[in-house]
Amino acid sequence: MVAATQDKIDYARLKRAFKSSRKAMEYHRKMRVEYIKEFVGPHYSSGNSRNKAKLLNMMQLAVSIKTQQLAPRRPRCLATTWRKDLKAVATDLELGINETVKKIELGKSLYDVVQEAMFGMGIMKIGLDVSGSVTDEDGSPIYAGQVYCDPVGFGDFVFDPKCRNLAQTSLIGSRTFVRMEYVQNNQLFDDRVKANVRPLGEKNTSSDGNTSEELWNNEEFEASDTYGDWVELWDLYLPYERKLVTFASTSQSCELMTEPLLEADWSGPPHGPYRVLAFTGVPGNPLPVPPASMFYDLDREINGIMDKIQSRVKNAKKCYGIAGPDDANVGRFQNCRDGEAFRLDGAFDMQPVEVGGLDQQMLAYALQLKSLFSYMAGNLDIQGGLAPQSDTLGQDRLMSASASRQIDDMQDRVLDFTSGCMRDIMHYLWSDPLLNIPITKTMGEMSITKTITPESLQGEVDEYEIEIDPYSAPNTSPASRLQTMGTIFSSFITPFIGQLEAQGASVDMVNALKVVAKLSDFKELNDVVKFQGPPMPGERNTASARSGQTHSIYERRNVSASKPDTSDQDKIQNMMAADSKNTASI
Repeated sequence: MVAATQDKIDYARLKRAFKSSRKAMEYHRKMRVEYIKEFVGPHYSSGNSRNKAKLLNMMQLAVSIKTQQLAPRRPRCLATTWRKDLKAVATDLELGINETVKKIELGKSLYDVVQEAMFGMGIMKIGLDVSGSVTDEDGSPIYAGQVYCDPVGFGDFVFDPKCRNLAQTSLIGSRTFVRMEYVQNNQLFDDRVKANVRPLGEKNTSSDGNTSEELWNNEEFEASDTYGDWVELWDLYLPYERKLVTFASTSQSCELMTEPLLEADWSGPPHGPYRVLAFTGVPGNPLPVPPASMFYDLDREINGIMDKIQSRVKNAKKCYGIAGPDDANVGRFQNCRDGEAFRLDGAFDMQPVEVGGLDQQMLAYALQLKSLFSYMAGNLDIQGGLAPQSDTLGQDRLMSASASRQIDDMQDRVLDFTSGCMRDIMHYLWSDPLLNIPITKTMGEMSITKTITPESLQGEVDEYEIEIDPYSAPNTSPASRLQTMGTIFSSFITPFIGQLEAQGASVDMVNALKVVAKLSDFKELNDVVKFQGPPMPGERNTASARSGQTHSIYERRNVSASKPDTSDQDKIQNMMAADSKNTASI
């Protein structure tokens, strides 16, 4: 949220700093594109084609598994306050934030940000979508509108990479592409500058980090191939000046015009309009080490070896040499098809000549690299549930819990990032003079509908705390909810049914089985189990008393644990020990 200002900014120096920052980040943008090319594989587009197939896309497997584990699907918040008189307002504010989060589909944006952080940095731009069409009594624009949380690609991002950390950056900003009509009709932009804005030129190379252009055709981008005239805008936030400046590019990408379309004071969240997610920081440097960089070399090496194995298998043939006059042996062998015979000078009997085929040691090396990839990715087989890793289910669960601890830090960073996004949403909702959010409060079987307005918000925004409900982060499927329900019944209801009934509690098995039928997608269950009416109280109590009497036998067994990838290790050892000598070679 911004307000107009008359203070001057050295635009020439700002443009030089912008150009220098983009140039300093060029290598990181280039490597991000390389990581994404490995992720999508050779068949995604013509711009990413290669002569050889990619048999094992380990990069895509690792990034997909980790993104699914980390990205919140249906984020929800808990709003709390230390003031007792604001408890009811905090409850309404919580419902309003969660309704806004649902409306703007924050879960999808968070998924994109987490995936982007795998290849570099995840960036979220948070603000109000304003047009300036609403004004106050003096004719000044009122900054009110819909809150947005838009992911920003690293190729469309800029900041000062020479700073020690992002909190010390002198500028931070992002690029957007808008239609010419949007620029001309925006009342917040300077009319004098708007008159000089021109759409992008006919030809713009993709060396500025535009991933879509590099992946699709890897050629020059023809502006005439798109429908309508497009303008490139750069929003630059200056933290020390607390200014927001919007520049339009010239006909060439990333070349800013002399003057900005908008210069305004910043009155939004103290940190500015951007939130950044990074998993592995580097001491004294603002740019992190992306997880994809740790997978990149191993992924390429694995597929390089697989290419060689595939080539040897395709070119394998076994022919038979027959004694004959002196002639060129090699030429005849090359023209001989698999299983045929050819004249072999110097041979006394028919001799098999074999080339190519499956190399056991090379395949063992590829399997070893695959195991190393899983190791570097934090035991990927266990995280993704790709294969059993031990002899028993209990041991697999223990190993899965141990493997999940390796990504606990990443999960904490995602939750902190999500909490920050929701705090920013609360800030904008609190500052919106036209706030109007309908909410529904449920109390028992009653539902009350009310509307959150600026008048209903009491106190100061700093008096409220926003926390992320950790149970909203993972994606809970109906099957997992059914499993949770079974665990609750077996652990907390069935063993204590007698005590529960003694305290006046009862289990509604009719509704319980309806829930089971719904979660398991087994509608026929309602036809299998029929309820004719409640049993007699005496019979129910007798059965309940008997069910409350349990007898447990604890047996301790020692089971030898298997190492991860035991099957692969056995295969590698057998391959290394195999006799790989050919009968004859040329």
